[in-house]
Amino acid sequence: MRRSPWVLLAGTTTAVLAACPPVAPPPEPPPTPALPDGGTTTLEPAAALPPEPPARRYDPCEGRGCGDPCSLCPPDALDCREVPALKRCDAAHECTTRPGSCP
Repeated sequence: MRRSPWVLLAGTTTAVLAACPPVAPPPEPPPTPALPDGGTTTLEPAAALPPEPPARRYDPCEGRGCGDPCSLCPPDALDCREVPALKRCDAAHECTTRPGSCP
């Protein structure tokens, strides 16, 4: 009696698969630290960082008097563009191109 190639191939594959070692399960995660009161917590690296200070708003007339030249763009802002016109601080402490009313 003659065997078909399929049966021989299936028999060979079974023998090869049986020779493979079993795959090990993944390692268990480390235990979560316990608190003194018996509760648990998760450690987050971001929680240890101090909060960032709030961004300071740029005041173009800060430290300038009425009639002094000013710029609407902060000096360190490389992406800020403004109209090339002479701007001065007015009596209301605003940087403007309008003629100011300085005392």
